[in-house]
Amino acid sequence: MAEFEAGGTRYRTRSLCVFDQWQLLFRLRPILPALHGMDHSLRCNHGEISDITKALAPLLRAKDDDMRSVFRLLIGACEQSVEEAWTGIGKMPPLVVLMTIAAVVVSENFGALFAMERVKFDPIGYSGPVYKPVSMPNGEDWLFRPVLRGLCKLESLYDGTLRIEQIAKANDALDVEEENQARMRKELERAKPKR
Repeated sequence: MAEFEAGGTRYRTRSLCVFDQWQLLFRLRPILPALHGMDHSLRCNHGEISDITKALAPLLRAKDDDMRSVFRLLIGACEQSVEEAWTGIGKMPPLVVLMTIAAVVVSENFGALFAMERVKFDPIGYSGPVYKPVSMPNGEDWLFRPVLRGLCKLESLYDGTLRIEQIAKANDALDVEEENQARMRKELERAKPKR
């Protein structure tokens, strides 16, 4: 949780649950390439928050519905200090304050994800039957995959226990496990004596 000042008001962030993080990432998808690579040095207390604000600037050219949804999620992840008490943000702040809030919330919620080194490998390929898999809306099956494999509990996606970078790391581990099993199967098939 970060505390910061914008427009003469003190604010603090809270962590979004994985589903809110996913929804925010989905809305931010047009500008994700600009945010990828953001690392811990850009966290609001250590670096230049203006760098993140600049990266978020294309959001202002997004469709109104996307922009409003993003800003609602961002404001929902902040509280403001009013007479020494923390309270929710009641009305939409001015744009310059809103962009600062956006930068801090994005940094706090996604800095670790964007800085994370992801697993990379060339898959050996699948040689079995081909089919068209079904998926959940907005790719949410990626969120549920660690749950379905027993790596975490469903409620952890909703109650703030897990963060999205943990779900990403779990999916990477599952990808590695599945690839290693496929490679082993391929080698066993290749090593079978020919009749």
